Amino acid sequence: MARRCALVAKSPINRLRGILALSSMAAVLCAAPLVAQSGSPTQVAAPTDIAPACAAPEFRQFDFWVGRWEVRDANGRVLGTNTIDLVNRGCGLREQWSGASDFVGTSLNTYDAGRKQWHQTWIDVGGTLLLLNGHFLGGAMTMSGETVAPDGKRTMNRIVWRPVPGRGSLRQTWEQSADGGRTWSTAFDGVYFKR
Repeated sequence: MARRCALVAKSPINRLRGILALSSMAAVLCAAPLVAQSGSPTQVAAPTDIAPACAAPEFRQFDFWVGRWEVRDANGRVLGTNTIDLVNRGCGLREQWSGASDFVGTSLNTYDAGRKQWHQTWIDVGGTLLLLNGHFLGGAMTMSGETVAPDGKRTMNRIVWRPVPGRGSLRQTWEQSADGGRTWSTAFDGVYFKR
């Protein structure tokens, strides 16, 4: 590293390039959201570059999900990994899920200020499109929506993300109903641990 810095310093153009590269790197690092290392997992350091349209506190309600996670079931078995990043200057969250058997999926999440609710659009390699809407209430994010299979069969979905106090982790539970909400079954139950 010292040799590289010495080479950059020899030429004014290279010195300028080096300064610009370091400035760009600093800008990226400073703009990245940082999850607080102590206290409640819902405490998130404020990103330095939030778009004015997304400065309302409601846009920060789901920031506890931001991070690089390993997800395990109740028996400690790894279910997959999940990476959640703030995108569009803090106006949304992007999820990149990677689970067993090469199952991958992606979601985009945002607070819809006009409708005063959260929205998620999920797609995966199984061809699933899941549109969810919900609210942050009682310390948890709860969203619900419906999937429609190619044969027209409809399934109701209800997903809850809840921080686990004092552990720096969170739990996601996903329930489904194929009978219009009369009965529900658990489709997914995972605890997130920081990677």
